[in-house]
Amino acid sequence: MIVRRRPFGRIAMFVALALLILLVVAIGVLWVQRRPIATHYLKGEFERRGVTASYHLDRVGLRIQEVSNLVIGDPKRPDLIARFAHIETRLKVNGNFEVYRIVARGVRLRGRLVHGRISWGQIDKMLPPPSNKPFALPSFAVDISDSSIALATPFGPLGLAIEGQGKLSGGFAGRAAIVSARMAPGRCAATNVHAYVAVSVVARRPQIDGPVTAERFSCPASRFDVGAPRFDAKASFNESFT
Repeated sequence: MIVRRRPFGRIAMFVALALLILLVVAIGVLWVQRRPIATHYLKGEFERRGVTASYHLDRVGLRIQEVSNLVIGDPKRPDLIARFAHIETRLKVNGNFEVYRIVARGVRLRGRLVHGRISWGQIDKMLPPPSNKPFALPSFAVDISDSSIALATPFGPLGLAIEGQGKLSGGFAGRAAIVSARMAPGRCAATNVHAYVAVSVVARRPQIDGPVTAERFSCPASRFDVGAPRFDAKASFNESFT
């Protein structure tokens, strides 16, 4: 007995196969175009927040993103420069992604202390709104070197260079160099201040340990003047630095 198949079965099979091929092609196109999509998204976010920025996306994946030559702010005097940044994310149980590791090289950050608060220029526009909660150290890990901060304060300019690696909420270990041509808190002043200290975080408590020197420390009003002072700093802070 010969059984003739209805054409509907073959048509359904061809349609299903075509849809499968289209799905694979769509996924492939999206994967190939993930960098333009990410670039368009970042560009839109920067424009929406009124931030001037330039950058190059080197790698865009579900877990790893890499960016180079990042410049934020006025190109003639940028608020942030990053030669290279590597960001690793992971999927949480609730479906959101979280950052758990950042590798940074060649970072130059510029800020100023105004009325007891630090402003980072256009970077402020990208920060979340104040929550009125005490500052808490983030739980992700960092690997940072060749990076520095220039901070203008009412007491004088301050420069800081830092390198180290580990989890910021506990386990970070590195070193920091601090310099200032002149610091004048109150009626006293210190000139050519230098510090080279070990920096670590243990159980959410930042710690420093190392020498601090100056060319001179003087208080003219009280006729107090010390040449070449040096002291060894060994201190521990809570994570909100209060």
